[in-house]
Amino acid sequence: MSQAIFHYHVTQQLSRCAASRAAACAALSQLSAGSSFMGHAAATKIIHTSAPQGAAVPAAAYKLDDPRLPLPRFIPEGEKHRPLPSPLRDALQFIKDGAMKRRFRETVDLRLVLGTDPKRGDHAVRGTAILPHGTGTTVRVAVFADPEDAAAAKEAGADVIVDEKLIDHIAAKGSGVIDFDKLVATKSVQSQLSKIARILGPRGLMPNAKVGTLTDDVAAAVRSLKAGRIEFRADRSAVLNTGIGKIDFSVEALEENALALVSAVLAARPKVLKGTNAKYMRRAGVSCTMGPGFPIDVTSLVAPRKAKD
Repeated sequence: MSQAIFHYHVTQQLSRCAASRAAACAALSQLSAGSSFMGHAAATKIIHTSAPQGAAVPAAAYKLDDPRLPLPRFIPEGEKHRPLPSPLRDALQFIKDGAMKRRFRETVDLRLVLGTDPKRGDHAVRGTAILPHGTGTTVRVAVFADPEDAAAAKEAGADVIVDEKLIDHIAAKGSGVIDFDKLVATKSVQSQLSKIARILGPRGLMPNAKVGTLTDDVAAAVRSLKAGRIEFRADRSAVLNTGIGKIDFSVEALEENALALVSAVLAARPKVLKGTNAKYMRRAGVSCTMGPGFPIDVTSLVAPRKAKD
């Protein structure tokens, strides 16, 4: 650490020191004179201790592990051991074994780092996947369609039927009155949603044909959403983070959900992207809401799809 950086750290912490400013400045002047102390290679982390009042002891009189060392004191930082990538089933077992009892059901997330260029429009990765065991949450589905299609959607399990009165109510009150998680609409009435497009858009509720929420078969869309269909989309860093279930799911259920999501992501691979699937899906990891993450061996995700093909 250079002397300029050393002085910077000390001056930044002078006001927080428990000792007086005069004592801290005296300790600083004494430490600056000790070149052997300043050039110690093991000094990688700085912590701050209270200097004694009137401390004026040469730096050579102290050792690195002496707790009486005036502000600041250098402590060698130990090596950080990160877990190695493991198969999907083992990583899921680690998540379940390390989970603590919470007052809520934690969500298990699968994180995929893709080898795409987010700046290119033809590298966009977006689609839907049907999780065999569902997401573990109750999804409220709203439908905006003609009376005949709305009645069919109601029989399929739709929770809310949107009409013009509800649209005007949302436009007047804002997003606080929205009590549904997904919105399905037909193409014939899509133009009527323009009044609340600015409200639905930021919440991801605007019907879209690419994800199956803008369709003429609203009953089938409602059944698929109720069965566990999810949407995924890579962000600006080419990272895709999606929930695959709850922590109380079995390892087998979480594994099947994860493989279903991976299969959909591989199917949504951009056509202009060259290379193998291992280059398309560079890294992967799994974590829960309030727990640590574990890296996954990408080959354990790609291999099951090759076996099916």
